Amino acid sequence: MGISTRCPAPMRNGVCGRSSLGPLTDGIPYCLMHIPLEKDNNAFQVEFERILNEAQAGNHDADFTGFVFPQAWYQRREFKVRCLFSEATFTRPADFSMSTFKQGADFNHAKLIRRADFHSAGFEGVTWFNGAVFSGRILFDSAAFKEPVMFTGASFAEKAQFITSVFSKEADFTGTTFTLGVDFDNANFDGEAYFDWATFTKAGNFSHATFKDKVSFCEATFVEGAGFWKAKFEKYVDFTAATFKEAAFFPSTAFGELVDFARARFLGSVEFAETRFRQDESRLPGPAFYMTEFSKPEAVLFRKTYLGQALFHNCNISKVNFSSVAWRERPGNGKRMAFEEEVDLNDKTAVALKLKEGEPNERDYSLITVLYQQLKKNYDDHMDYSVGDEFHYGEMEMKRLYSQSRNVLVRWLRRNLGLVALYKYASEYGNSYVRPVLMLGVVFAVFTLLFPLAGLERSENSKQLISSGVAVVVNASAVGPDLSYRHFGDFAKGHQERKWLSVARFFGNSLMTTLSVAGFQKELKYEPSYPWGRALALIEVLFTSALVALFLLAVRRQFRR
Repeated sequence: MGISTRCPAPMRNGVCGRSSLGPLTDGIPYCLMHIPLEKDNNAFQVEFERILNEAQAGNHDADFTGFVFPQAWYQRREFKVRCLFSEATFTRPADFSMSTFKQGADFNHAKLIRRADFHSAGFEGVTWFNGAVFSGRILFDSAAFKEPVMFTGASFAEKAQFITSVFSKEADFTGTTFTLGVDFDNANFDGEAYFDWATFTKAGNFSHATFKDKVSFCEATFVEGAGFWKAKFEKYVDFTAATFKEAAFFPSTAFGELVDFARARFLGSVEFAETRFRQDESRLPGPAFYMTEFSKPEAVLFRKTYLGQALFHNCNISKVNFSSVAWRERPGNGKRMAFEEEVDLNDKTAVALKLKEGEPNERDYSLITVLYQQLKKNYDDHMDYSVGDEFHYGEMEMKRLYSQSRNVLVRWLRRNLGLVALYKYASEYGNSYVRPVLMLGVVFAVFTLLFPLAGLERSENSKQLISSGVAVVVNASAVGPDLSYRHFGDFAKGHQERKWLSVARFFGNSLMTTLSVAGFQKELKYEPSYPWGRALALIEVLFTSALVALFLLAVRRQFRR
């Protein structure tokens, strides 16, 4: 007669709840497998082997559900059938090191009260540790999980080690609690990995770990620190709403695709030193920090990393440290720009930038303007004014592009001929002192040509000087008489000889008039004729004054200290 491994009475404190042990079967009490008495260990192991052998002979599960193991020394064993240890209790250290579970194992809600050693164990079938309680130290170093493994809701009271472990398929640690920390150093995740809602009370170490598929830390909590030094993430990484209460380290970490920190909370220091984010020609984001909270922005460091595909809208980065970082380059002039201007609006990370259907603007330029203001303030506060000026350029570009009008023509006129647009053309929004000088040259050339068309006349002061004999003309026949013609056509007709010299003299006088008007000179030899010449003079004064002001502003921005 076989021995039943099911206890018909409920367990209380790990002991069978029956009033008596019941009849003996082959000399073993009916409920022996549930009694944690060390003196029964030999009989327990005999029964364990019998159940295992029967299962292997019949090719069915070896069911140890609810058993209380007084001792579990099963190192270097090969379990050819699936072993069910769900709700089992291991009262002494459990050693499955270097053992192989050919069909996987079920440790759901098992209680491992002492040290549990799965070092170098092989799990070739689906393995379950859901709700398992590890009260002692747990070792999974160099363990190999060839099929999915589930630790959902498991709890580790002491430090858990998964150093150099290999997860060939899905690894699910959703809701797991690591009370004294966990070490995944050099672990290899070939399939998807989930740490959603996991709690890392002590340090969570993922240094040198490799993740080849999707990884999720959604709403995970790192209480005392998180280390991802030289970790490698080849695909999507989700840190949405994760909380880092103390230091978080990502030095030399490599992210191949999107890493989403949306609504994440960094309450302590953060380091992204030489971190490798996505860098390609696509319009897809790399790191996404939108709506991210940096409680101590002065302790947040981005150093020697590429942020050309980073999103920072809806979070305050005005005091974050950016050291030797590379930003996206603006087409045409190579100035730094925020990726919010070019990100694909169909991507989920750009939902805040995408406007409702029917809106006149392509994206939320106001939101991007706020980001540029923060970046400008950040670099200005660090006295890196040249970079700050480039983000000022971006801020003004957003203001130029923004329009509430739904009329296509009105929007085009505002973007290309509005006041902000003219500010761009004249001085690159106050960033260039060369462009105002060039524009001044253009203005002088234009008005030198326009004044003769409107008319140039001798001033009254000039006439009085000539009539009093003060003015002396030497070899007048060589240079022609003094100008007193209203139009160049009349002047040309009156000067047939030495035409080129006369033309040069004519426009020379016009240029001097242009310069004198720009310099607010009152003593002019030739004055613009009334009314159109005077109107041109007023327009010239307006243009030259504005360009001089822009020149001085740009010089001040370039050389401020």
